[in-house]
Amino acid sequence: MYLIAAVFAAPFAADGKRREEYLARLMAPPNTTWASIIVEARQNVELLKQSEVVRNVQNILQTNVSVCSSLGGPFITQLNLIFVDMLALYK
Repeated sequence: MYLIAAVFAAPFAADGKRREEYLARLMAPPNTTWASIIVEARQNVELLKQSEVVRNVQNILQTNVSVCSSLGGPFITQLNLIFVDMLALYK
């Protein structure tokens, strides 16, 4: 994840919009999986008991933690995307 921090700290990433774009592209695959799980779980909570879904959620959360640890403050845009659903998941 040090590479991620280096890329986001590079002079060309000083522009906030560009940094947000990079973060969105980096997190697109886990966000797509996350959104799919959340949509399906709203219809059937039992989905969250399936081992594959649990593994996917765990992987997505670990990815978010790693990227957040590497980026720090700029991660807030990603956190805004998943925070409410993440809280609902723990209910």
